[in-house]
Amino acid sequence: MREAGSHMALNPKNGTTGRKMMTKKKLILTVLTGPFALAACAQSAPRSSEYFAEHLDEARQIVAGCRDGTVRGEECANAGLAIEEADAKARFRRFRGRD
Repeated sequence: MREAGSHMALNPKNGTTGRKMMTKKKLILTVLTGPFALAACAQSAPRSSEYFAEHLDEARQIVAGCRDGTVRGEECANAGLAIEEADAKARFRRFRGRD
């Protein structure tokens, strides 16, 4: 016989109801997949102007992407600054006759 108000049958193997098992499965699934979901949401830090100063070809690609709207954010400013500084140094070397 079933108890009054009980609508879930007990599992004879472990003595739990189907509802408890679903809750445990959801908890385990959440614990196992949670870190992956959070990692997917986290964005990497933007590369610095120093990085782009060492990688000018990549900086020029980023700036081109910023102009056409495919790249956004702080990397646009950092890449642009690195290119401006590199161009200024090259102009100064040419002015001084060292190029």
